[in-house]
Amino acid sequence: MVQADTLLIPLLMGLFLVAVAIVLVRTGPIRTLTEPDRDVVGAVTRLVHHPASWVAGFLVLSLGFGGGIILAVSGEDVPAVLKQTVGVVLVVVALGVLASFLFSGVYGSARARGLTSAQATAIGGWCIGLLFLGAVVVKLIMAG
Repeated sequence: MVQADTLLIPLLMGLFLVAVAIVLVRTGPIRTLTEPDRDVVGAVTRLVHHPASWVAGFLVLSLGFGGGIILAVSGEDVPAVLKQTVGVVLVVVALGVLASFLFSGVYGSARARGLTSAQATAIGGWCIGLLFLGAVVVKLIMAG
């Protein structure tokens, strides 16, 4: 049976997360972003918003993941060290994609609610940190 004191920290972190969500909801109506004046930022923004960039990124990720998975589960022709390295790289890239998706969603949502870039970045960083903390908590609970 799990002791009550081992559940105190996750409970407090959950309450903190709910408090942050309530503050974000009550900050006001959602506003649109203004276009930056700098040319470089505008060019990068146009490139990121272009559908061809998304298609190219998706193809690179899918072919990379597909090739890596095939290499990781292949027969005895491939050395075990290479298989293990490819497996670790696949996990790290998958976690990076998940973290960047979460960060960009939180950042965009915070900016749409009128926060500055620095504030939105801080909130996105907090979410990534809470995700990491949650993984550590799950690992500790499952180990004991």
